[in-house]
Amino acid sequence: MINKILSNGEEGVAGAALEVALKLDLAHGGWTDSNILFTNRQTSQKYNLTINTSPGVNSADEKNLLAAHGTLILFQGNLSDRLRRIQSWAEIHQKPCLAMDLKQTAAFEAAQEISAWAESFSVETMHVAGPSRKEDARLHVSAQNLLETVVYMGLIEANFWKNAEKETESVELPPDTLEKAVARLISALPLKDRAIIANMTVAELPALHTGLGEYIHQNFGLWSGNSALMESCRLQSKQAHLSEEGVVVIIIQTLWRQLRETHKLRRIK
Repeated sequence: MINKILSNGEEGVAGAALEVALKLDLAHGGWTDSNILFTNRQTSQKYNLTINTSPGVNSADEKNLLAAHGTLILFQGNLSDRLRRIQSWAEIHQKPCLAMDLKQTAAFEAAQEISAWAESFSVETMHVAGPSRKEDARLHVSAQNLLETVVYMGLIEANFWKNAEKETESVELPPDTLEKAVARLISALPLKDRAIIANMTVAELPALHTGLGEYIHQNFGLWSGNSALMESCRLQSKQAHLSEEGVVVIIIQTLWRQLRETHKLRRIK
């Protein structure tokens, strides 16, 4: 599970990565070079950045790569010379590195691939690099949305399954109504995860379908045919031919709506 993000903080992909960390209350920081100019003097303090005073030995990018469990490079089209150097350093230092071309990969598919890569290499501290805003004026927005989805996937899935394993000690029958299904999910989710889900947008909800959706399938009897729960979701959604996947969507959307009513926008630590 990704719990810390490092970058040089430059406006663009690197800055977007640290904004995600701030928004989701993740540990963050990194090395930055003295030639990187910030529009606001307080930016380097906000991002918890350290000025690299020995660029002749290692650049800030290389120091961040060494300090992280893995490096994610986000780009569109062609890699710049700087990003190719980061790839080379990853090979030299034998560090996991994933270069993701967002021009060739759909956003949610990219999020799934990054999430799987991070899990495969046990990446908890992730270094993020990419073009500056000057090099690519639009990529920082896509990068921020993508990284939020990746963190949602890992955070909710890891914490939820951890709590769910404790609950399996006392075997419960699958819920037979939409209300019971949502109530069980809320009781299993830690407070921090409830707040995160409440503050997600509708467009971000598909990020929950992998981990949370798998749990619903397995533990709510959808694989074995929980006809009572299926019928309840069909009645509530007024969709007579709702499939198992559709039931998962309805449960997650209903969970989200209820949490938005009970969890104010705030930072939970």
